Amino acid sequence: MGRVFGSDDEHVIKIQIASQDDEGNVLPGGPVSDIRIQRTESSVRVVMDPWGEDHDVLIEQRADKWVIMVHPMGQDPACIIEVNMKKAVVMDDLGNVLLTQDMT
Repeated sequence: MGRVFGSDDEHVIKIQIASQDDEGNVLPGGPVSDIRIQRTESSVRVVMDPWGEDHDVLIEQRADKWVIMVHPMGQDPACIIEVNMKKAVVMDDLGNVLLTQDMT
């Protein structure tokens, strides 16, 4: 029997955010951030909060597709990706289709 996750199932880890120079070398001393992973029965939300703005990615399982919402500034999503066995669709926050890819 699988584990059912409740809305309060949250895990927090600390990471240091790295930057790179033009040659791809990692620059030391980036900000330290908490990463929160929140799980429910049908979704996983990964929140990076290095500057107090709740940048997050929400991955949600729906009846006929998976939906990925990217919130780079902690507000409305910058893009929404819907994936099922037949196609993948990328939309902006207003629902305008930016890209469609057949999966068959």
